[in-house]
Amino acid sequence: MRTTLYKLRLLNMGMILYATSIILFSMITILEAKSHENGATKLVYINLYGNQLTGSIPEETGNITTLERSKLQNNHLSGRIPSTLGHLVNLTSVDLSWNYLSGEIPRELGFTKLKELYHFSLSCIMNLEANHLSGRLPSTLGYLVNLEIFVINDNNFEGQIPSSIKNWLNVTSIRVQGSGLSGLLPSEIGLLTKLTKLLVCTLISWFSSFFDFTLVLSRRIISDLNGASSPFPPLANLYNMEYLILRSCNIMDVLPSYLDVMGNLTILFLTGNLLNGSVPEWMLETGNNIDLSYNKFEALLSNGCQSRLTIPIFKLCNRQEFVSFWFLQYHKPCSNYSYSLHINCGGKEVTISGTTFEGDVDPGEPSVFVSSKTNWGFSNTGLFLYDTGVSVDYIELNHSLNFPTPYSELYESARVSPISLTYYAYCLGNGNYRISLHFSEIVLTNDTKLGGHGRRVFNIYIQVTLQGKLVVKDFNIVDAAGGILKPVIKRIPVAVTSNTVEIRFYWAGKGTFLTIENNTGYGPLISAISIELGRLVAI
Repeated sequence: MRTTLYKLRLLNMGMILYATSIILFSMITILEAKSHENGATKLVYINLYGNQLTGSIPEETGNITTLERSKLQNNHLSGRIPSTLGHLVNLTSVDLSWNYLSGEIPRELGFTKLKELYHFSLSCIMNLEANHLSGRLPSTLGYLVNLEIFVINDNNFEGQIPSSIKNWLNVTSIRVQGSGLSGLLPSEIGLLTKLTKLLVCTLISWFSSFFDFTLVLSRRIISDLNGASSPFPPLANLYNMEYLILRSCNIMDVLPSYLDVMGNLTILFLTGNLLNGSVPEWMLETGNNIDLSYNKFEALLSNGCQSRLTIPIFKLCNRQEFVSFWFLQYHKPCSNYSYSLHINCGGKEVTISGTTFEGDVDPGEPSVFVSSKTNWGFSNTGLFLYDTGVSVDYIELNHSLNFPTPYSELYESARVSPISLTYYAYCLGNGNYRISLHFSEIVLTNDTKLGGHGRRVFNIYIQVTLQGKLVVKDFNIVDAAGGILKPVIKRIPVAVTSNTVEIRFYWAGKGTFLTIENNTGYGPLISAISIELGRLVAI
């Protein structure tokens, strides 16, 4: 075996799930061949994608100095990325995504010829995404002058994006959302004139002057910045912009007029800012894929925009206007008050132990509000991005649950959202209530190509007065339930004083952003909701 394998150039053994021992034996033999008297290996390509491999990446991998491309994604590899990968001077592409790798990115990676820290194919595989990597990004990454695509989302890094990225003059895509990085977005990004995609979440703020550069950005997603308020960034020169998503960025300004002349703009999400003034007429008339919810626009009732359902209307105006519009438009004055509400989110009506959970089977696509026949409704905002062309459902079904509970039927369905999903209950009698939120992860399961690597993380808000309250931050269904396909109930006490309750599930950019098999692997997911009278205790 050794006398032949050292001549091997291509090892393509992806998705051979039950051949792990053969793969490992072949890999070890190739690594040992380096020390063979004839054995300068000629291997240039390794593909061991999706084989449920466990253990760590061998240090000896650094001996394969001819290696140019390596695909080890979607396995169960753990431990650190070996620093010996820096010896692979011919390496141009490495994909280690969807594993359990930990520790820091070795500084030695900066001494390779890497063009990709992300591998994009028809199955949307990403390099360092969805691991447990931590620490600061090494400044030596700036030596990767051939780098074209850099993606490290869904990890646990710390510190800022290093200013050495100014050397990435060939980079076209940067994705660091949900990576744990904080601090300012470096102004050096303005030097990257080939950059077309920028996805950033949960930093402190941006450096506004870099937007003065004429970039070729086509997709820009920045969300959940934690710094002080700032004006709308000057983007008038970004003529090629297709996606512009500035979500929860503390933008305090009016909508700029140049948005109307961005001819390629197909998605505009500005939810959760401090935008004020008026909404342009063109947005109201042709506002598909526009989300302006949760801002502070004024005088919307008078110009009639609230009745135009082509854009998400909720929270466009101030709270008082919203309440008035809600009661005038979506239900008659309350003649009777109820003291309980039960919803089977995404599923049909079911009766369990004498309690009837109302059905909730409307498709619930974005930019739509759906009111039930009784005393509740919901709104869903956002679009699942990077769709591969397959229709994306906003209701998920999974009938393979087998946990012993009388409520199991509730967990076979769930409603999902890419950004914000809000349920509204009205005509409730005032009093002390207990809200029970039912969850089960039925999408990111072990029977998918993800192998359970994906992490769904979102926040939960409850609003019974003019201000909403964050009651659960960074909620992870799998962690709370102790695994996939397992139920978990979050019980939250509230005091209802104005006959209404608003329950909002919001994705703040953390966890998995794009899944391999199913685009609904990120954002909120809810299986059922119960609101019942109960004794009020502290949260």
